[in-house]
Amino acid sequence: FHFGVEPGTGVVVSSVDPESPAAAAGITRGAIITRASGERVRSSAEFASRTQGLAVDEKLALEYTRDGKRYSAELRVAAIPPEKIDAFAWTAIGISVRDAERGRPVTVDRVRDGSPAARIGLAPGDSILALGGREIASRDEFRRRCATVRNKNSVLLTVGRGRRLYRVTVPLDRRS
Repeated sequence: FHFGVEPGTGVVVSSVDPESPAAAAGITRGAIITRASGERVRSSAEFASRTQGLAVDEKLALEYTRDGKRYSAELRVAAIPPEKIDAFAWTAIGISVRDAERGRPVTVDRVRDGSPAARIGLAPGDSILALGGREIASRDEFRRRCATVRNKNSVLLTVGRGRRLYRVTVPLDRRS
């Protein structure tokens, strides 16, 4: 047992944003999600595959247990506010970005001292050409890609500096 859950029987909710649809539906930290959209969930990978790609305002039916009792909830998928994604990029990766400059997709504006980005040598002025293996062409696309990797342990960045191109795996900082 891990967190009181038999392996393969669900996914433990580690945190819930107080302003999220999950919080509004009564899902709290420690709940164990057992079904998403009517299908059994045995791992975080299965949960991600059942929920990835859902559109804003789409309904998501969840079944979960908490304190030994079974519950069900139907939530409406909501967009993550841009400021939360920007905060994630700053906290977990260690960068803030701005839109294209002279034909380059997204430019690093600032790098947080001691961050994963600083440790691998990212610098203001570098271009972020892809995130998580997908090309990005705007700050909005950067945010959308960040939203898809926010629960991962690391992210693959394709960085342009001058005429050079670098692909680096950046561990995400969860301490901040």
